[in-house]
Amino acid sequence: MKSAAPQTRGTTDHVAEFSGVSKSYKTGRVKFQALRDVSGRIPRGCTSYIFGPSGSGKTTFLNLLGVIDRPDAGDITILDTPVRTLSDSAAADFRMQHIGYIFQNFNLIPVLNAVENVEYVLLRRDLTRAERRDRASAYLEKVGLGELLKRRPGELSGGQRQRVAVARALVGEPSLVVADEPTANLDSRTTREIVDLMRSMQEELKTTFVFCTHDVDLVTGPGSLVHIVDGQITHMERLS
Repeated sequence: MKSAAPQTRGTTDHVAEFSGVSKSYKTGRVKFQALRDVSGRIPRGCTSYIFGPSGSGKTTFLNLLGVIDRPDAGDITILDTPVRTLSDSAAADFRMQHIGYIFQNFNLIPVLNAVENVEYVLLRRDLTRAERRDRASAYLEKVGLGELLKRRPGELSGGQRQRVAVARALVGEPSLVVADEPTANLDSRTTREIVDLMRSMQEELKTTFVFCTHDVDLVTGPGSLVHIVDGQITHMERLS
């Protein structure tokens, strides 16, 4: 029997909990241990920043948190749901219902315009075409792109494309948004604008953001810091 993706948005003060989680990958005959016996909690309703050097396991941690990958050992609970036991189809439903994603390289569909890119993630929702279009347009308005709904990604600047990606991540009204180095390809001014935008959207919508970055200068406001080195959490700190 397939396990069904639950509908709950979670009731605890943390959005996710890792317990003894390990994850490794094989490249040919070489086995790489990405995470080693990781335990910790991600607080709900704020922004958590994941820091660590290249190859430390940050992206693996984010992929597990986003239910894109599964651990080799240990348990992960997200929104009160033990996600390791979900079937592939239930995991896909869980992602669709509860998690938004922002990527370093935007991952927009080049043949679709801005509003179509945002609307695309709503196709499996129980919404009419008009409802999808209205919601996608409203979220592009929220991120300051209300005048550029018909522009394709190739007609937008890097900052504008990342704003489309932010709108796409939030349009499904997820409880959790994971962002993997979302400002790495942007200049310093645009980076600050995108970080400020994500902060304001997090505060407005009360969504939990988990932000993987190398730049400690991007940390603003309340939240938490998670330091990962050599596949292990070395330090966790709450920010006031």
